Amino acid sequence: MNRTALLYAIVAAFANVAGAVAVTSRARWSVRALDVMVALAAGFMISASITDIFPEAIRRGGHTAALV
Repeated sequence: MNRTALLYAIVAAFANVAGAVAVTSRARWSVRALDVMVALAAGFMISASITDIFPEAIRRGGHTAALV
């Protein structure tokens, strides 16, 4: 397994846990704050896939791998 991909996966997992702790540590959050937290988590996961997983898929499967 690619060590960089593993590192990104571990960092993403810790970020998701930190986000879950932040959300559950407070009884009430505004809708705006929850929207921002979900957007940050989604952006982090997308950036991890684009920077490492997606290029690896293209190398292994050609340009048609991007369509999957």
